[in-house]
Amino acid sequence: MTETGAQDKPVPELTFEEALQSLEEIATLLEQGELALEEALQRYEHAMKLRDHLLRQLEAAEERVRIVVEGANGDVELRDFQVPQE
Repeated sequence: MTETGAQDKPVPELTFEEALQSLEEIATLLEQGELALEEALQRYEHAMKLRDHLLRQLEAAEERVRIVVEGANGDVELRDFQVPQE
């Protein structure tokens, strides 16, 4: 799957970059449409596990992101990062 050896690791042990690379490789294989049905289904199931792992990592990173805000009196405070609502 990947040249980094990520295919040998359980999904929860993959770094964000390894999981993303694996997901991209699976997407490419599925888009080519040359896999047998059973193999395509197995790759799709693995892709969903990778997606969930990536989402969990992104959510954890979002919780850690803080915005430093300087108040009118010059004090600096930390505020939780808020994703703008569209």
